[in-house]
Formats: sequence, C-alpha cells, structure tokens
Amino acid sequence: MFSADVMSILAAGTSLIVGTVGPDGEPRATRAFALTLVDAEADVVRLVLSADDPVVVAHLDTGVIAITAADVRTLRSVQLKGRIIRVEPTSPHDEALVAEHSGRFFQAIHETDGHDLSAIRQLLPLRTVSVEVSVEELFDQTPGPDAGRRVVAP
Repeated sequence: MFSADVMSILAAGTSLIVGTVGPDGEPRATRAFALTLVDAEADVVRLVLSADDPVVVAHLDTGVIAITAADVRTLRSVQLKGRIIRVEPTSPHDEALVAEHSGRFFQAIHETDGHDLSAIRQLLPLRTVSVEVSVEELFDQTPGPDAGRRVVAP
C-alpha cells in the first residue's frame, strides 16, 4: 500500500492532521507531529499526536482514525483511514521523531510562507500520545481533479 511516492509524502516534515470520531458520531481533529511505518507488510503506522484536547483523546477509544499528510511545499497529500490497534504513552524514541519531524515541518512553513520560526513552534503540544494504526484505505488528497481518488497498492 505504501509506494515510494506515498512514503515521500509521509516523510518527516509534512503537515499531519488527524480526524477522530466519538461514539455519537461527533468528529474532532487535531495535529500530529510524527508518523513512521511500523510494518510495511501489515500496513501499520505509528503516529504521535497532540493529547492536549481531551475530546480527541477520548475519541481514540472508538478505534476509528483518519490521517491526512500534506507536503507543505508541493501540497501533494494523502489520507490514510484505519483502525487504532494500540494507544500508549509517547516514548523517548517518539519524542526524538517529533523533534525531527516538527523541525522539518516548521522549516518548510518558514521557507514557503515566511512565518517566524519561534511563532510556528507554538504549534507544539504540551502533551502527546502515541497510537499504532492498521491502515485500511489510502486516498490521494492532492488538490486537483484526482483528489479523493483511492490509491491502490502497487
């Protein structure tokens, strides 16, 4: 499912938005700060997301999640939809990934939009949580005529 093209979009430095849903169907979104491929054969990714919103954290119990990754410079984007298979505290390794990913992401914003890096760093959350997701569907979300098209495994 994760072609080289898709992996280039998921690489450190992309914008990561996470969509969750509550038991009552209420949607909620937050930002994530790192994504890594855990198991290519099983299509499992690990995501470190903001835990500052208690509603988002509570929604993780439903097991349903959508992750949109967008390259800041090109706007190429993909959406992963799947099931949460594990929720756990952020590890020191996850924290290092957050530092790398967010550093590249913030630099990309600075270079494309000119925003001051110290202002952009205020996006960092106070608390994070790590989730592993079994990806079931993948969609091209790049703006244009193919946006929303399902991406099939190579």
